[in-house]
Order: sequence, then C-alpha cells, then structure tokens
Amino acid sequence: MDTLQKLCLESGALGSRQTGGGWGGAVISLVPVSSLDEFMSSIKGKFSAYEGLSDEALGKAVFATAPGCGAGGECLCQAPGSEVLMVQFWR
Repeated sequence: MDTLQKLCLESGALGSRQTGGGWGGAVISLVPVSSLDEFMSSIKGKFSAYEGLSDEALGKAVFATAPGCGAGGECLCQAPGSEVLMVQFWR
C-alpha cells in the first residue's frame, strides 16, 4: 500500500492516503477530472498488481467518484461536476 500511495502522488494525485489497513487496505486519492484517464493509465502501468488486468478486472479494483456531503450536516464540499474526483484502489 505504501508503494501504491507513492505512485498515486507521483502520477498527479493532489493528495493520497491509506485506509483500512487491517482489512487488506485501500488507497484513496484526489485527482483532477482533467487528469483522470492519464492518472489511471499511469497507475495501471506502474503498479505490478494491476499490470495485465483487463479493463473489467481493473474496474473491480479501482473506481472514481465525486466527493459527497456525507450522512448529514452542512455540505462543505463541492457538488457533483466539481473539478476533483476521489479514486479508490483496493488491494
């Protein structure tokens, strides 16, 4: 997971962190929408666990989503259509 987080930052993520290490772990990164395709290609080519995966298989391990407001309270995040997406990588 350390390697994947480092690759995400090197590939253009604005920020990247690990989560859920006790359950296998995931890396969540903030990526500009305009850079998403290039970012995903870079990670697929550099992270050995993802090399050679079909698009379908990769889609089960990696996905992008717009940040949301959460379960309640005031929404302090940008609405859908914002310029940044969260990308989550499962191990």
